[in-house]
Amino acid sequence: MAGGEQSFDSFVEGIQHACHNAMRGMQDQHLEILQSDRYFESDGNGSRVLKMVKITVPPTHTHGEETEIEVPLLSLVPLRSIHISKLKVQFEVRINSAKRDNDKKNRPRNFLMVDTGGWSLFGKGGKHAKVEVEFIGADPPEGVVRINNQIVKTLPT
Repeated sequence: MAGGEQSFDSFVEGIQHACHNAMRGMQDQHLEILQSDRYFESDGNGSRVLKMVKITVPPTHTHGEETEIEVPLLSLVPLRSIHISKLKVQFEVRINSAKRDNDKKNRPRNFLMVDTGGWSLFGKGGKHAKVEVEFIGADPPEGVVRINNQIVKTLPT
């Protein structure tokens, strides 16, 4: 980002927009799994069906023989989500003035005008941004959980 005067609102809005786009990318991870050819294939009629894998189950005390079963490949994959748990942005700006202008909806507002003073992620003589992002595991979306539960119900007992 090049230095120069801008409203503090637009500066913070840019940071918020970048965070929103990062979250959207992480949220799309489950859609990508459900649309991938890795776990699904076409049935020839426009529908997608689960890819199955054969597994040999060893004998148990209730069933004395090896058993071969087919299970959905997707049921063998851990469905975890990542999301931004904490985002901390630190930066320095100089407050130049207060300006009265119209906002995006043409309403009069007061804006703080700030100077980022050549602010750059790479320093180069300007102020530095300190960004701290913490990723943690999260439960998958409810819809994905329900699909997975339905898949698990197809497994032989």
